[in-house]
Amino acid sequence: MPAPRQPDENAVWKTKPTDIANILYSLAAVVNGCFTPFLRSGFGSRAFGAYPFSLLLMVVYGGFANCQEMSLYIPAWLMFVIMRQMKTDKRQHSRYQGYPWLCRIITRNEYQARMIEPWVVFGIGLCLVGAAPALAQFMVIGCASLFVTLCVETASLQARKRAMEDARKDAQQMADLIKGGDGWGD
Repeated sequence: MPAPRQPDENAVWKTKPTDIANILYSLAAVVNGCFTPFLRSGFGSRAFGAYPFSLLLMVVYGGFANCQEMSLYIPAWLMFVIMRQMKTDKRQHSRYQGYPWLCRIITRNEYQARMIEPWVVFGIGLCLVGAAPALAQFMVIGCASLFVTLCVETASLQARKRAMEDARKDAQQMADLIKGGDGWGD
């Protein structure tokens, strides 16, 4: 009878880069939920999945950082979330995180507008440093999370594009085989 297998002590530390990226993206999505209702419109119907955690984050941050301004920020945030949920865009992917309407003043290109968004939040944070330092710090955290999310989403889109191009090439090769070719094209 073989001896029972011992669990690997280092199994917790053997994570893949994709696991780390998914965890980082999920955390950033929760933080982004604190800002995107103000910055974006036209959300997908299921875009608000992380928002209960965003609310919890704001309450916890407000308590631990002694950020009394959160008592004004949270009701405004709730109002915007309700407003955005009532006006979801059925034409978009259900998890679409909204169009950056605030940065539309600068550019109509969505990618460029999303590149500007973190800097808008950072600038608002800088303006609040003197009046509300804890809220300003929260804004800087939001700037970082918006940037992380943008990087992960951009990498994901590029990977999906490569997969689609590969699928197209595979389909062409199979079509050539079905037509009686050798699959290599001529």
